[in-house]
Amino acid sequence: MKRTGIYAALLLALAFSAPAASESHAQCTVCRATVENSEGDKGELKKGVNNGILYLMGIPYVILVGTVILAVRYRRAKKEEEELMRRDAQNNTQI
Repeated sequence: MKRTGIYAALLLALAFSAPAASESHAQCTVCRATVENSEGDKGELKKGVNNGILYLMGIPYVILVGTVILAVRYRRAKKEEEELMRRDAQNNTQI
């Protein structure tokens, strides 16, 4: 049951973040002014600025996913350790 909740939360996070990642042409006014006032090939500069925004936007998600993975591994290891201790306690009482 808990696993289903985790999958649902991940699916919702993906659903809300996917539209933002596909069309992230919204830039701050300073970035927009820099691109508009630049000389030369503006297409490449726009593409570079947009890729930089996507890169900076993705870092918090990577940190969040890494933290969740570490937390899940820690909880699993703790549960396994408790289960082993419980089994040892049962075996010691039977002897």
